[in-house]
Amino acid sequence: MTQKHALITGAIGGLGTAMTKRLVAAGIPVIGCDPKTPDELEQWRQSALTSEEAANVTLFPLDVTKDEHVDALAVEIAERGMQVSYLINNAGIQGYGKPWELDTKTHDRVIKVNINGAFFCTRAFSKAMVDAGFGRIVNFASLAAYHPPSGQACYAAAKAGVLGYTHSVALDLAKYNVTVNAIAPGLIMH
Repeated sequence: MTQKHALITGAIGGLGTAMTKRLVAAGIPVIGCDPKTPDELEQWRQSALTSEEAANVTLFPLDVTKDEHVDALAVEIAERGMQVSYLINNAGIQGYGKPWELDTKTHDRVIKVNINGAFFCTRAFSKAMVDAGFGRIVNFASLAAYHPPSGQACYAAAKAGVLGYTHSVALDLAKYNVTVNAIAPGLIMH
């Protein structure tokens, strides 16, 4: 039987590091993904994790905004015999600006990372969860989806989109014993 792994996007950083440590402590190997270079990923492994934790973490550079990269990662993970049973779509970025100042590039990037990233990863890994009869998907939204702050319209819209996407996908996957939930944290300082 293949061991169940957790895949975390946005693995390098405050929440990603904390979730990695907690999952490894619970006996769940982690596949950590972040748009860093292999050297940066290895530096994080050596500085943020103990040697025992690092032994249970496999790292991959990943840009969640590129569906072909996500799909290729899903194939590579399957070829390595790893089963993604827990998907944590943690990758996210903010964008600031008044409505008349916010540029299209920033707006598009915020939407691509926050919404498309969750969509691409869920699409790439949910079918294997359905086939296995088990899966857990957690998408990171934000309190900004409920209480949008001034100057963060595209971020609030993106996180509200994550909530809507999560609700719909949860309905689609529930009958296969795959749950989909969203977490909406407030401001996180690290």
